[in-house]
Amino acid sequence: MGAASAGGAASTPRAGGRRRNLLLLHLAWLMAAVVQLSEVPRSFAALRSGSRVGVPTPSSATRRLSASNAVSMRGKLSDAEKKEKEPLPEAPPGGALLHVEYCEFCDYLPQYNILRKAIEQRFGEKVIVIANQEEVLMELNKEKEYRPCSFEIVDMASKKLLFTKMGSGLHITEKQLWIDKFLDEVEKICEKAKA
Repeated sequence: MGAASAGGAASTPRAGGRRRNLLLLHLAWLMAAVVQLSEVPRSFAALRSGSRVGVPTPSSATRRLSASNAVSMRGKLSDAEKKEKEPLPEAPPGGALLHVEYCEFCDYLPQYNILRKAIEQRFGEKVIVIANQEEVLMELNKEKEYRPCSFEIVDMASKKLLFTKMGSGLHITEKQLWIDKFLDEVEKICEKAKA
């Protein structure tokens, strides 16, 4: 009986050690999740609520540095402002003008580049693609900036929505078949423009 009770007592500390290790592992995972959530960009933390929870505020040294950079870059900023005031390009004869709204925080730039490259390969200069233009976004969405998690393609002549990721959650660039179907639709738009 003494051996059985000694064996039972020996197994108890092991089980407690496993539980402790599991608890420490879960605690570490939870702390990592909290750290990741505190580093979420302001556009996601505040999502139109104006809340700045979890968004670090810049130090006074950073603010001074930013102000000095702004003073030294005034010439560059005025050039950028002039560029923004340029009118939107017009669709070439027999072609189309497409606007793509994509979320930069979601890292959708690679998908935009894939789409733009496919359009350029098939249509050349016949189809012009612009992205995240403030005046177009104001006209279509009543907002100056792109919406979080958005990837939408609009024909600017008819203001027709050709593709949106918002409803499906899928990118048009995930399958070549989807890109080809989209390009066929753009070709029909170009044929209508010729007529």
